[in-house]
Amino acid sequence: MASKSYSLNKITISYVKEGTIEHRSITTIDSAKTAAENIFRYIANAAQEVFCVMHLNCKHQIIGYHEAFKGGFESCIVDPKVIFQAALLSGASKLILVHNHPSDNRSPSIDDIQITKKVQQAASYLDMKIIDHIIITSTGSYSFKENGVLE
Repeated sequence: MASKSYSLNKITISYVKEGTIEHRSITTIDSAKTAAENIFRYIANAAQEVFCVMHLNCKHQIIGYHEAFKGGFESCIVDPKVIFQAALLSGASKLILVHNHPSDNRSPSIDDIQITKKVQQAASYLDMKIIDHIIITSTGSYSFKENGVLE
């Protein structure tokens, strides 16, 4: 019987630090307001919906952020696998989901609530915690945690 040979593709994973968030001397995220202030200028006035993830260590200190998805004018498709790929590479233990609403409507949509719960459940399997989901508009922000939508 002839032996078969198999070839496997080698997968290489890397982490590249690009740019920085200006922390304004704040290194610890202790509220939705602090989180929103640290990312506000990056996505508040974007014409398209942008979904970012802030990566924090166990002490709530910012490791960095990841612009995970860009969508259209009214929505954005979010894939939890992409969120956790970056989170695992950065060594994050806590995450804050942040996205903008170009319409300036601060209220979460049903889709916003559903994806938050889905990502929160997936995070629990990886010993990570979603500590908030914040919607940013040009006039302010909405915190899922502060409004009781996120446990």
